[in-house]
Amino acid sequence: MARGMIARDGSFRLTTFSKDDGLIAGRHRAIVTQLVVVDRFPPIQHAHGSTIHSRYSSYATANLTLDINPETANSIELVVAKARQGQSNSP
Repeated sequence: MARGMIARDGSFRLTTFSKDDGLIAGRHRAIVTQLVVVDRFPPIQHAHGSTIHSRYSSYATANLTLDINPETANSIELVVAKARQGQSNSP
């Protein structure tokens, strides 16, 4: 399982075994989770950008895949939708 953090500009680097080593070649399903801290800190200390829809946090509903080719440099773009304001954030 690979993981990585999304930077403020939306870029990310994935890690599987050691820092920034990327993904193993092949097709992978992906999820995107977002930690939103709202307790105990003023907003300036936990700005997290727009909240994404919760459907991206489950393999059953995310519908995100990555194809990694070992022969080339791989650039991945994942497009996710924002959570709708004033609506439930359920899948």
